Amino acid sequence: MANADNAPVKNLYTEFMASEARKTLFKSPVVENDRLSDHFPSLCHMNRLQIEYDIEVSHKNLQRDLHEQRLKQLRNYLKSFEEDDWRYPSVEKILGFK
Repeated sequence: MANADNAPVKNLYTEFMASEARKTLFKSPVVENDRLSDHFPSLCHMNRLQIEYDIEVSHKNLQRDLHEQRLKQLRNYLKSFEEDDWRYPSVEKILGFK
């Protein structure tokens, strides 16, 4: 009967140890008090600035590429409209301006 009473506690302990093992497994392999940012505070700031700069450059490149893609699509629409222009009478002729 003593084993049945300890079963929930044993299961809880097993779950706790499993979660602790997972936490330890996925922790960064850094030795305490041996981080570069502790010795060089400006390094952390420089890394942040570099990341922000890289994001900004990537965003500008993406915006430029999307703009070029839209212009190309508009050129194709214009080309298809010019090819189909002969099928329809001009607006000026319909309105009586010509």
